[in-house]
Amino acid sequence: MATLWEGTSMQNTTISTLTKLGLSALAVFCLMPATARADHKRIQGRTGLPLVRAGGGNVWMERGVVRMNVSGNSLLVTQEFRLHYPGPPLETGPQRLTLAVREDYFRATDNGAPKVTEEAAKGFIAFAVTMDGRPLSTQTEPWKMNEKEDTATRWRTWDVAFRPGQVRRLRIVSHAPLGQEGNRKYVEFRSKDLRGWRGAPGLLEIRFSAPRAMEARLGGVEPHPNDVNPHALRWVYRQARPAVTSTCRCPLTICGAPNPRQNAVRVVGAAGAPQNPPRT
Repeated sequence: MATLWEGTSMQNTTISTLTKLGLSALAVFCLMPATARADHKRIQGRTGLPLVRAGGGNVWMERGVVRMNVSGNSLLVTQEFRLHYPGPPLETGPQRLTLAVREDYFRATDNGAPKVTEEAAKGFIAFAVTMDGRPLSTQTEPWKMNEKEDTATRWRTWDVAFRPGQVRRLRIVSHAPLGQEGNRKYVEFRSKDLRGWRGAPGLLEIRFSAPRAMEARLGGVEPHPNDVNPHALRWVYRQARPAVTSTCRCPLTICGAPNPRQNAVRVVGAAGAPQNPPRT
């Protein structure tokens, strides 16, 4: 679990290199230190890496980059992938895939707090998918509850087709509020969803950018990184998948509070029209 505390300016900084392999199935970045009760913890629009629902095992993820950027009181997650469907003699016919990414709503139910319901679940502020630069139509599945009734999950799905030997570029953009734990902000990203692809990714990077103008002290990183920038983190996977059981911890202490008016976010929707999220 990676933990970051939030700062004063919402400008992004250059990503530093962090090559230790072993990002957790749930990467967590916490902002603005403060004590908080568990039943006050909630997050809307938590997402993760794409999985293959149908047609799995045939298309290779040559390269992927996930960028998580805080903007005001919200998080913009941009995922970009280079996908390759091999040609003869490995593959000789067309291939159709159904892809999906999660959309979670979580609220802690400790201390007698009411259970989460499908009616109360909230997801992304905005969401868009493009393939080779062209918007794709997506479907939204119904909300489903977990056994503890503290998390509602629905999936955004879409279909894509490949010819033998074809390389295509997939881009997924989601925008959601930062998580809330008392008066502390945090974000989470599910890396464990990466499955159904042909082997391990050739190169996968998962990045988080913190605000630039801040006073920070970074300590307690687990596992120990090769390189750390106080403003940014990067996990790199070469011919490997994110681990399902390992946990990455990274507390970062920063003074100040976010300015929600800086760094306005614009997400291009499926129809190509910009979607401006409401002010938070």
